[in-house]
Amino acid sequence: MIAALIAVMMLIESGGNVGAVGDGGRALGCLQIRACVIADVNKYYGATYIHEDALDLAKAARICRLYIEVYAPPGAGLETMARIWNGGPNGPNKESTRKYWQKVEVKYRELAVQRGYVERRADNVKRQN
Repeated sequence: MIAALIAVMMLIESGGNVGAVGDGGRALGCLQIRACVIADVNKYYGATYIHEDALDLAKAARICRLYIEVYAPPGAGLETMARIWNGGPNGPNKESTRKYWQKVEVKYRELAVQRGYVERRADNVKRQN
């Protein structure tokens, strides 16, 4: 669930561009990670990520997951996790993150439908052979 959410957020944040640089150089990579996110993850987990690690796809996804795990309550849903990513620890309470969640939700559902369609087609092909 969270892996799919992170993949969708990559599309929303940067169109999936691993080398993306935004917000005047303050947001890096496919997830547009800021230095404050790196600092939080390093502090909480005793990790040693640097801001440039956001330009590495695998590290960016790991940083995102860890950040969400720090602030999302147990059993948090996709909306809560996405809004934390977009707006920080209090993201779910911020009106400003609602629009971000709507974009994520639309893309998530769109890809889920496509995935289901592809899986159904694959099952049909197997049955025919």
